[in-house]
Amino acid sequence: MQIHGSYPGITRLTQRLLLAMLCLIAAGAAHATPALFDRYTDGEQTGQIFAEKCCYLDLPEDRRMRELRRQRLGSCSAAGAPVGVFRREQGKLWLTALAECGGEIPLETHYQGLQGPVVATWLSGTFKAYVGHCYTTAAQHKYAVTQVLVIEQGVVKSADEIHNDISDCKR
Repeated sequence: MQIHGSYPGITRLTQRLLLAMLCLIAAGAAHATPALFDRYTDGEQTGQIFAEKCCYLDLPEDRRMRELRRQRLGSCSAAGAPVGVFRREQGKLWLTALAECGGEIPLETHYQGLQGPVVATWLSGTFKAYVGHCYTTAAQHKYAVTQVLVIEQGVVKSADEIHNDISDCKR
């Protein structure tokens, strides 16, 4: 589109400025803290767990937790923080700790009066856990096993395992 009296050089300059801005944005995104996901342990296997419908597992919410999240805003730039550290044991899903950029945080730090592992009674639905992490020779993430868990109020009602092909993982 040509505007009467405009200079053709301005269009070229605008294009160069836009390209420079896009490069800066891409460079900034490349150095961002990677997202945190809920951690999962089943015996000796470790990995990540996801709600079937979306991304993160719900954590118990209370006034103190909301206040602590506001206070920590900016101290951990990873999306999802804090996340849950869950363990499957004795037919139940347990919340054992929380995790942020700096590592694990005891439950009592966020939840006043809550000590040690607690059965995740607030969780019901279908969840997928990925365990047995490895890197392929092409530096891609893979998991040896996908567990499909049906959970009702923290109790594991069923668990199916899908064994994935990891033959291209580094040994």
